[in-house]
Amino acid sequence: MTFVITTGMLVGATMTAAPLVAAAALAELIRNGDFSTGHEPWWSVGVDGFDTATGAFCAGVPDTENPWDVLIGQSDLALADGATYTLTARVRADAPGTLITQVAPKVPDTAYTTYLAESTPLADTWQQISAEFTAHDLGQGTVSELQFRLGANGATRFCVDDVSLVARDAATPPVTPIGDDELLANPTLDESTNPWWTSGPVALSNPAQRMCATVTERSVELGTEPQSYDLPFTTSPAGDYHLGQVQFRLGAVAADTEVCFDEISLQGTAYSYTADPGPAVKVNQVGYLTRGPKRATVVSDASAPLPWTLEAPDGTALATGESQPAGFDASAGLPFTRSTSATSPRKRSM
Repeated sequence: MTFVITTGMLVGATMTAAPLVAAAALAELIRNGDFSTGHEPWWSVGVDGFDTATGAFCAGVPDTENPWDVLIGQSDLALADGATYTLTARVRADAPGTLITQVAPKVPDTAYTTYLAESTPLADTWQQISAEFTAHDLGQGTVSELQFRLGANGATRFCVDDVSLVARDAATPPVTPIGDDELLANPTLDESTNPWWTSGPVALSNPAQRMCATVTERSVELGTEPQSYDLPFTTSPAGDYHLGQVQFRLGAVAADTEVCFDEISLQGTAYSYTADPGPAVKVNQVGYLTRGPKRATVVSDASAPLPWTLEAPDGTALATGESQPAGFDASAGLPFTRSTSATSPRKRSM
């Protein structure tokens, strides 16, 4: 007999095709380019330590064979397809060497195509580098990564400061990169396992602020030491959001095996719903009784009564009056004011 055992949670994941957002004039795409707030969100690979105590990002560079052995970079640059950008920075090194400045899509194509790969001789004095490039969608989007490649040099200390990346055309709209919002409820499992659920012959417990599942049937081999997993994935485009599930499938695990989880995280761009309030004046869409009350509601945060006039198609005033502020309607999420008293300058049959 075959069993499928799952434990999981319902989550809402956003579409990958994020909407374009209007950009301010010469919007700066590099975050913390002057390192005034430390090193985040910059990252490094293969360096012999780094610091930002002097207001620049300085790192020890070991003697390596390949340019990509030592990297300093920043990810999630929101570039637009077909737009031209200008990258500038100040750089120096204690010993002569060569810096390769590279900008490329974060998700590469099969040829690992780059938008920019420029070599700069390094010296022990500060120098300004500047380069232009054009971003193109190569099939995986244009959210990109900046890398300062420092490998294949002798041992030295490298510093960079005042990094800037702006579109040549101030009207270029940036593409919104995938965010880092936490999309799971209770990722740390500090108090309980709620709202995680199970299916099949498995029971959940919460010892030592972990989620542990005791499986009562079947078997596969699992390690006895904690292991970490990082599993990136991309959802297909959707009109607004996807409703998804996170599942840990534990079928075929030996009876009485306890499988434990902790620090479960799913990060991306959280879906934010914005209601469309429609027209400001709300009326009965079905109709009104001929001799019954005829009321309308106006979406407004006005605290004082508002004058109103009901006009015929030819502009003739049929009725006038003042509204009565009704305050915030929690069920609709909007402030309202209601029409009340009315004066009819002329009668008209309905």
